[in-house]
Amino acid sequence: MKNWLWLVPGVPTAALVYLIMIVLPPKQTLGDLADWAFRLSPFVLAVVTVALLPRWRAAPWLLVLATVVYMGFLDTGLVLRILAYGAVPPAEQDAAFQPIYQFQLLTVTFVVLFALFAYRMAGARTTAVLKAGFAAILVVISGLNDLTFWLTYDWQNGRPSELSWASHIIVFLGGPPSVTAAVIFMAVHLALALAVLLLPLDRVAERWLARGHVAS
Repeated sequence: MKNWLWLVPGVPTAALVYLIMIVLPPKQTLGDLADWAFRLSPFVLAVVTVALLPRWRAAPWLLVLATVVYMGFLDTGLVLRILAYGAVPPAEQDAAFQPIYQFQLLTVTFVVLFALFAYRMAGARTTAVLKAGFAAILVVISGLNDLTFWLTYDWQNGRPSELSWASHIIVFLGGPPSVTAAVIFMAVHLALALAVLLLPLDRVAERWLARGHVAS
């Protein structure tokens, strides 16, 4: 495999991250499926990027550097945003929560990619990294955290019957999902994640490479 192939998805990944995190204003609510796909696309491309990375000898150093980035930038950045949110008047809290939500998504993505990078550098094949990465994406977008939030938050007036904040589910269902609908949505995504992990991509790749070798 060419050592530069990771740049093909890697360059647009960096451009999209810059666009979403720096240029565009932070937002929690998704407008439609196109908006959902646009904001998910750098995550998908980043998984492909990691899967195509060559196995660098400097991997242990890079893993430690990634930990430094997490502790020095992501951890601190999230705490600073939470503290700033606590000082905002109640009437402005909805708008003030947007940077926290966006930064939290960045943190989740970083954690998943960190694990995939370690997996790849430890010797995992491209197909194995792709399966693990896409399965992880399905878990992230399954609504699992929305349901655990609904279940564990101290609701003053009782738990709501709908998950009105789960906009990534709303764009699929056309309205705020009931708890039952959210559970079904989550179960479908978790089942898809399991199906992705069970895909025989290694055998397919080996057959494709074998045919290419014979043809050459």
